[in-house]
Amino acid sequence: MQKVPAYFLRCFALDPLSADVMENLVKESGGDPEKMRTLIEEAKKNPSAFAARFSPAQKAKLNAVAEKIPTQKRP
Repeated sequence: MQKVPAYFLRCFALDPLSADVMENLVKESGGDPEKMRTLIEEAKKNPSAFAARFSPAQKAKLNAVAEKIPTQKRP
C-alpha cells in the first residue's frame, strides 16, 4: 500500500474548518467575489494575519488540524 501524500491528508483534515472559513470570507466580503479573491490572496501572503481573524472555536479547530498533520522536511 502506498503512503498517502501529506497534501491529501491536509485536504481532509481541513474540511471541518473550511466551511467556517468560507463563511467568514462571505461575511467579510459581503458576498463580492472580487473582495473574496482579494482576501484569499492576502491570506496566501500572510496566513498568520488571516488566521488571527478566526474565532476562538475556529482557532481550536486549526490547532487540532495542525496536530494531526505529519511534518515533512523539505529537500
